Amino acid sequence: IEKKWTNKNYNKNIGYIKSIFTELVEREHLKSNIVRDIRAKKEDKTEGYIQPMAEEKRLIFEHLKKIDYNFFVFCCIEYYLGIRPKEILLLKCSDVNIKNKTIKILPEDSKDSSYRYVPILNPVLELLSNFDLSNPTNYLIGRPKPYGCRFFKHEYFCPNPYPIKRDTATRKWKEYIIDGLGINVKCYSLKHTGANDKLLAGMDLKTISEMFGHSDEKMTEIYANFINKIRFTEAQNIELEIF
Repeated sequence: IEKKWTNKNYNKNIGYIKSIFTELVEREHLKSNIVRDIRAKKEDKTEGYIQPMAEEKRLIFEHLKKIDYNFFVFCCIEYYLGIRPKEILLLKCSDVNIKNKTIKILPEDSKDSSYRYVPILNPVLELLSNFDLSNPTNYLIGRPKPYGCRFFKHEYFCPNPYPIKRDTATRKWKEYIIDGLGINVKCYSLKHTGANDKLLAGMDLKTISEMFGHSDEKMTEIYANFINKIRFTEAQNIELEIF
């Protein structure tokens, strides 16, 4: 059956296959890497996730705060702190230090498999201070019962003993935002929108890189167009002597 992959997915899977064959050759299970010369396909350059406009962003947060407060907190953690949704759902209450205003991301929960500490910005600090963090083994954003059990909306997406699946957050976002408000942006866009807003507010790129768990070079690559836009605006507004 022919796979209808995008060029990006094709390249990703070819990369996996090449790695396997390279390992087999090194272990002398094969004499040669028969997929070594398969060329990658050209990928179209994109500007990443479509982000909500300022008014859409305001509507999103106002709507979530009104209809599902705990999911609102989840989205605020992503937007303000730049923590990936999957990473948020793996956090335990013990990873949150309200006194020191930091959240610890463990290597096994991190995308790049390394420790990192994320500063808790004041809007999120206030929200988390209202959570019951007394049980360190509880998930920060969890559910009270195993899957298959019924419970009320206000009982989950808050400190609880059972984890929440990533696709549960995706479905809630689709229900509340894409279908409910008609705003066709993904939940993950909050992370990128938050980074843009931090750059506009004057936070330096290195600090944002540390929060996100990216190298400075990777962050520059992702946000190059937005950074240039800020710099061009600043350049257009400078005052020079007129001759």
